Amino acid sequence: MDSIKAKLKILIEKIKNNRKAQLYLAIGVVAIIIGIFLLQSGIFSTKSKSDTSSTVVINDQDETDAIEKLEQKLSDILSDMAGVGKAKVVITVTGTTEKITANTTTTGSTNTQNPNGGSTTTINTTTSPIVVSTGGKSEPYVVKEVMPEIVGVLVVAKGAENSVIRLSIMRAVETALNVPANKVEIYAMK
Repeated sequence: MDSIKAKLKILIEKIKNNRKAQLYLAIGVVAIIIGIFLLQSGIFSTKSKSDTSSTVVINDQDETDAIEKLEQKLSDILSDMAGVGKAKVVITVTGTTEKITANTTTTGSTNTQNPNGGSTTTINTTTSPIVVSTGGKSEPYVVKEVMPEIVGVLVVAKGAENSVIRLSIMRAVETALNVPANKVEIYAMK
């Protein structure tokens, strides 16, 4: 403890004898005071803002329908490619689809003066979903939907016995679904 006091005394003496150090210290103290004033006045605190932290998992039937539509759409696209003919697609996913909803966050602060001259600031935050009415139903406003991760794609297609056609199918699936080649299997249809 005494060594800390001695080091502080040496530091204070150096600051007293150095004009640049005094200037830097004064600027630092003024910056801290301005920062505290701005925080206390609420300039940096947002009274109300939109937040997208809430998620709602959609039901399994909606998810199954979405994946089936994606499979059908990809099957149709592959069938339209030159040399492919009829194609069937199966997409395997992990996890569930999530809808990210918008929320309103209200933040308020309360300052309490302590008897010894200090003050305590208490920050209160309340989050509630933004609700919209559509067709007589009130639902949370959905900002974006996060699809589950695709873990595999199986394609059975006529013409897939040809290596050039197989490569074309592979590239089409990789591009359409943004999946790497190691997650795609392609087989010739009988």
